[in-house]
Amino acid sequence: MKDSTKKIINYLREVNGKKNVTAADVAAALGMTEREVNGSFTMAISNKHLGHREPGGTKVAANGTTKDAKFLVLDEAGLNMDLDEK
Repeated sequence: MKDSTKKIINYLREVNGKKNVTAADVAAALGMTEREVNGSFTMAISNKHLGHREPGGTKVAANGTTKDAKFLVLDEAGLNMDLDEK
């Protein structure tokens, strides 16, 4: 597992149950791009059934446009997996 994926999982574990976060929120917190977070989440987390995207209402961008917000959520497998496993 890539270090970037481990960082995302660890961050999502930290905020689990405390606040809902989007890929943009995770990217800002970890100093990554939103594209990196989305790619890692899809390929290494969602596709391996460790997490999912949860619809979260409407998000307004800085330019005034709106889109459906999706929160990144870890499933039980993602919350409990050993990140140091080979």
